[in-house]
Amino acid sequence: ETGMATFRVLIDTDNAAFEDGPATELGRILRVAAAKIEAGADDLRDGITLRDLNGNTVGRAQLIGARE
Repeated sequence: ETGMATFRVLIDTDNAAFEDGPATELGRILRVAAAKIEAGADDLRDGITLRDLNGNTVGRAQLIGARE
């Protein structure tokens, strides 16, 4: 029996990269994460580090829960 898994994304928007247009920077970060996921470059259970335009770590995306 396989249980349910959750994909969690957490982004801290409390820095300079989000001051002028948080939606623009959030979209950019999510597009980069999506490209990494599609490329299969990262083990989603280990998580993906999310970085802002300035290279600062601002969050994490990770698959949590049941294994395949």
